[in-house]
Amino acid sequence: MRASYPTYKSTSIPWLPEMPEHWELRRNKYLLKEINKRSLRGEEDLLSVSQYTGVTLKKDRLENDGDLLTTASTLEGYKVVRKDDLVINIMLAWNGSLGVSAYDGIASPAYCVYRFDRNINPKYYHYLFRTDFMKLYFRSVSSGVIESRLRMYTDDFYRLYSFLPPLPEQTAIANYLDAKSEQINRFIAKKEKLIALLKEQKQAVINELLEDKEGKWERRKMKFLAKVFFSNVDKHSIEEEIPVLLCNYTDVYKNEFIGSSFDFMQATATIAEIKKFAVKKGDVLVTKDSETADDIANPAFVVEQIDNLVCGYHLAQIRTGSQLLGEFLFRVLQSKAYNKHFEVHANGVTRVGLSISAFTDFMVPLPSINEQENIIFKIRTEYNRIDNAINRIEKEIEKVKELKQSLIAEVVTGRIKVA
Repeated sequence: MRASYPTYKSTSIPWLPEMPEHWELRRNKYLLKEINKRSLRGEEDLLSVSQYTGVTLKKDRLENDGDLLTTASTLEGYKVVRKDDLVINIMLAWNGSLGVSAYDGIASPAYCVYRFDRNINPKYYHYLFRTDFMKLYFRSVSSGVIESRLRMYTDDFYRLYSFLPPLPEQTAIANYLDAKSEQINRFIAKKEKLIALLKEQKQAVINELLEDKEGKWERRKMKFLAKVFFSNVDKHSIEEEIPVLLCNYTDVYKNEFIGSSFDFMQATATIAEIKKFAVKKGDVLVTKDSETADDIANPAFVVEQIDNLVCGYHLAQIRTGSQLLGEFLFRVLQSKAYNKHFEVHANGVTRVGLSISAFTDFMVPLPSINEQENIIFKIRTEYNRIDNAINRIEKEIEKVKELKQSLIAEVVTGRIKVA
């Protein structure tokens, strides 16, 4: 049974309806002050602020060796941050893009940096300020016409009220939530590792089924088996052109299958473009540009006829002939063993791309149509089994994340006593 405090009192603040009797409410201006110290040389560690991870070292968030730390010509004049300072992206405070820093470093001049009073435990406020009800509170004082332009300025932040438990309770709450968060994060990490293993299993399935063990399959260049188009239809809408739905790069990159349930972008195209790049059931759409060569030629298969849908820019559109099933080609392109061809043929420096010949000269394994159908069926069966397992684990993770946020909210508001 969870412990609670003996008595509570109302606060008259919609977002913070009640608190333990002995806690106080204080305006933020009495809890912290804005710091506007600037870096002279910009040599300190650059910090990043996210609604998901709070304040982190930007270098730890780079995924690839060639990724840039920043596009800024210099970091001189960036705001100096000390460990335990609160850093807020004022344009995204309403979605929780803030946090207490565990590092010394520098942050964007567009952010606000605050330092807590010496009798405050910063980590308690890290948890408090990232709760859903505090996000609503921040949103209520943010200025702007549209959501993406809402800003919470320092004067607005200062006049908001926050809970002020006694310092020993702040520390007890922060320590408790640190321990619980670590426990939950370890659980999530194990589940995510299991998902990664299941995804590797999917790749093993496809590699196994696409291996020509008896050496009987013919191999032919794609140009003899399919038509390949590079779309030039962009996202712009032009008054003289015809309204269309546009299948974009992200639609293909993030999905295996393209269907009518998608929220496609609205754009326009000429009659000639519609005739050439209209998407049809059975087409294979492939990303032909990427930031890195090892993340190129990601395919998606069009599973149903979608009226007025046109293939967008940065995509290759492949329509197979009678000897090659579209879904079989899609599975071939999913196989890392075959997809290596495109990694090798990607050209570029800051961004890489594929030429039309990289597709047309691709050597496609060509079993009989009956064999293609049999392989497709086996892959579907195994993928469904694995995907169902992945979906169950993802639901577990989502539920645990929700429970974590609920626990944090209950503890920082004093509904659950941990001190």
